[in-house]
Amino acid sequence: MEQILIVDPDRNHAIGLKEALEAADCCVSVHHDHRTAMKAVIPQGISTVVFVSSSPSWWRNDLKALCESAANIQHTIAVVCLLRWPSIGPADRLFGDQLNVRVFHEQ
Repeated sequence: MEQILIVDPDRNHAIGLKEALEAADCCVSVHHDHRTAMKAVIPQGISTVVFVSSSPSWWRNDLKALCESAANIQHTIAVVCLLRWPSIGPADRLFGDQLNVRVFHEQ
């Protein structure tokens, strides 16, 4: 069973994602801050982190910090970034490519 960590500051949105992933037979935990989330990764054996941001201003810094933390963990962790605003061009995806992260826009 895939173990997924959702990092989403919006509690209601996180609950919706969690329920959808659990319906697909995934084991899901939720954290609302990327700093505390990475502390939970090692003991839980998380294989994928879904990073959600609704802040066009800070998401790049937060995603980069999360990826740097993930790089210090002994096992490989896939990171997916979900942005909660419409895409206005390829810049967001290209930034994710630099970090080896798939970037998606929810809207």
